[in-house]
Amino acid sequence: MGSSAFLGSAFFGVIAWLYYLCFLLLAGLWLFIAWIGQGQRHRAPLRRLFLALALSLLLWQLTLFIETRTVRPVLWLALGRLNFTAMVFAPFLAWRFVQEMAKSSRIKWEQNRAWRLACRWETVVLAVLTLFTPWVDASERVESAHAVSTFGPLLPVYGTHVLGYWGAALLVAWRQRRQTKQRVVRDQLGLIGSGILITGFISLVTNLLLPYGWGDFRFCDIGPLSVLGFLLCVAYATFLRRLFALGIFLRETLVNGILLAFVLGAYSSAVFVISQTLTASAGQWTQFAVLIIAFSFDPLRRFLEEKTDRLLFGERKEDRGGESGRRRSWRGTNRRTLALLFPWRHP
Repeated sequence: MGSSAFLGSAFFGVIAWLYYLCFLLLAGLWLFIAWIGQGQRHRAPLRRLFLALALSLLLWQLTLFIETRTVRPVLWLALGRLNFTAMVFAPFLAWRFVQEMAKSSRIKWEQNRAWRLACRWETVVLAVLTLFTPWVDASERVESAHAVSTFGPLLPVYGTHVLGYWGAALLVAWRQRRQTKQRVVRDQLGLIGSGILITGFISLVTNLLLPYGWGDFRFCDIGPLSVLGFLLCVAYATFLRRLFALGIFLRETLVNGILLAFVLGAYSSAVFVISQTLTASAGQWTQFAVLIIAFSFDPLRRFLEEKTDRLLFGERKEDRGGESGRRRSWRGTNRRTLALLFPWRHP
């Protein structure tokens, strides 16, 4: 009865519902970016890094959530070490994610491949030691619904690793933000840097400094829940600041929908009136011809694209310089599509 009551309150309390919200947002954003990114090469490395970062954060949340709610002590140590291992990868991936943002945004950024390879191997070695040895996490137990860890001798190295990559990610984000002149890119780096700052600072205090310095494990749930701040910043940058170039996808979808509605509405009504006035027998063929002419009319599409950019992103004409390559790519796709549909139409 005692364990059942504990499980019931643990799975339906306020903290549990906040965990569920984090799981839902993190998994939903992961699936959306993974689905949209299929077949798109532009910023593919950036998307892959975010997907890996999101998985590490989800593993960090899930392991702590399950560990404090299971009544089987045999699982505590395995879940605890998985929790520590997830946080070996998360700050490293956050650092690489910000680096890739600067690279994808065409900001001048000098990268040393040998240094990056050394950092990768250091992360992998530390993750293996954390997962399979007691040198970071020696033992785990659950007291009053809180996970209590007994630390090993490598915890200072572990803390230096986490703090170092977290600080490096912030340094890259804020420094590159000052160097770029593109407002959209500055907004992207500012948002991601703010999300990393919020989540990283809260997690370091509640999940590293308090447990290691004062032996206080009561606030360990706040660290994984602070991922919510990072998720909101990424979502805002994704949908309103074109972080993964999804703004173009959203704009094209919206523009094509408006065009279709406009053509099927206004033009069809006009053709219907004209066809009824001239001859009823030629109505369908006249309507079909006017629809073809309407879809071949580019100025209307460009006008709607500009209005949609201003509506979704607040974009001005001078802010679109960095997007010229992507705009040319999408316009090339539109031209090829129209060439297939209307071979007589000149590009």
